[in-house]
Amino acid sequence: MTPGARPLRWVPQAIGWLLTAVALVGPIRADEPAATAPGWHAEQHAASSRGIAVPLTVTYPGAPPGPMPLVAMAHGHGADRDEAGAFAMLAERLAVAGIASVRLDFPGCGESSEPFTANTLEHMEADLQAAIGFTRARWAVDPARVGLLGYSMGARVAMMVSAEPDAYRAIALWAPVGSNGADSMLGFVGGVEAWARLEAAARKAGQVSFTTRWGQQQALGLAWFEQLAASRPLDAIAQFRGALLVVHGSEDDVIAPAVGAAVVAAAANSRSVEHRVIAGADHGLGFYDDGARVAADVLEATAIFFEQTLARDVVAR
Repeated sequence: MTPGARPLRWVPQAIGWLLTAVALVGPIRADEPAATAPGWHAEQHAASSRGIAVPLTVTYPGAPPGPMPLVAMAHGHGADRDEAGAFAMLAERLAVAGIASVRLDFPGCGESSEPFTANTLEHMEADLQAAIGFTRARWAVDPARVGLLGYSMGARVAMMVSAEPDAYRAIALWAPVGSNGADSMLGFVGGVEAWARLEAAARKAGQVSFTTRWGQQQALGLAWFEQLAASRPLDAIAQFRGALLVVHGSEDDVIAPAVGAAVVAAAANSRSVEHRVIAGADHGLGFYDDGARVAADVLEATAIFFEQTLARDVVAR
C-alpha cells in the first residue's frame, strides 16, 4: 500500500532529475490525448483481463532502433498507476533511454471500473500479465528484455509472478510487502487482533469496511484476506534468476525494513541482487511528502538499474 495522494510538492525540487523537455510535459491522465515530447510518447489504453477493461498507460521511445525492452509497473494498495507522479516520471526517463513501460490501475484503484472488493492478488497478477501481453501485441518488444517494478503491494504482485521461468530479466521492488503469508500486512490493519476482527467480518458479510491510516475508505473482500494469507512471495522470488533491486526506507513503519532484507536473503538464485536502504525515508519514499532528495535517489537508482540490466549490450554479453 502507498499513502493517500497528496500534492507533488517534491517535483519542483527534483525536476532536474529528468531532461528539461520531458519534465515540461508532466504526468498524463487517461482523459487526455496521447502525449509526446522529444524522445518519447505516451498513450492511454485499456487491456482486457478477466472480462474487464483495465486502464493503462504505455510510454515508449520516440524512435526505437528495434524491439524495445519493457518494464511493467505495479502500484501499491489503494494507489494508482502514476503513484503520485513517481511512475509517470520514471516511465518518461526510461523511454528517453530506449525502454518502454506499461503501468496499470489495479481493481478499485485510479480509473478502474471495478469496486475495491475485486482488489485481490489473483486479479492483480492477471491484470499485470494482461497489460504486458497487450503491450507486446501492439509494440515491438524484445521478450528477452522484460522487467517489473513493484511498489509495496505491487511489489508483492511482482514477486508472485517472478517465478515464471525466463519471463523477466530484471525486477525492482520498492518497500515490498514480501513476507510469506499475511504477516507483513498485520501492522497496516492495526495488528493481529484487528486482522482477525476484519477477516471475521468479511467472512460473515463477504466484505468489510476499512479506513487506512491515510483516511482512505476501502471495502476489503474476503478473498483479499484469504489470498494474502495463502500467498508465499518469498518462495516465488527464490526461483527468480534475473537481476533484482530492493529499495526500502530505513524509517518505514508500514512495511518494516526487515521485510525487504528477507526478500534479499530469499533471492539466492538471482544472478545479481542490489539492496538499497534509504536513510531517513519512510514508506512513501519521498513521493508523498517533501522528500525531494529521497524521491530523486529512488528514481535515479531504479532508472540506472533498468538501463544496466535491460540494455541490449548487457544482454549480449
